[in-house]
Amino acid sequence: GRIDEAATDKITAIAHVMRQLGFEASESVMIGDRRFDMEAAFPNKIPCIGVLYGKTTNKQELIDAGAVAIVDTVEDLHHVLLA
Repeated sequence: GRIDEAATDKITAIAHVMRQLGFEASESVMIGDRRFDMEAAFPNKIPCIGVLYGKTTNKQELIDAGAVAIVDTVEDLHHVLLA
């Protein structure tokens, strides 16, 4: 699929932050409420968890974008992260 300008900026920003902080993709996870978050995470080889508590969140969008998990609440996110 096409990666738009918003995702491209996030791809670069994520890569920069990871380099600056010395994080590996295997130590990281992206949490997002839009497909742009997934599109920015995957080129950096970071799994992305979709959250449904964002104001513009659409569950099908997150599924189609390849979220590794989708959660409804912060409490659910807590459980997924500690699993």
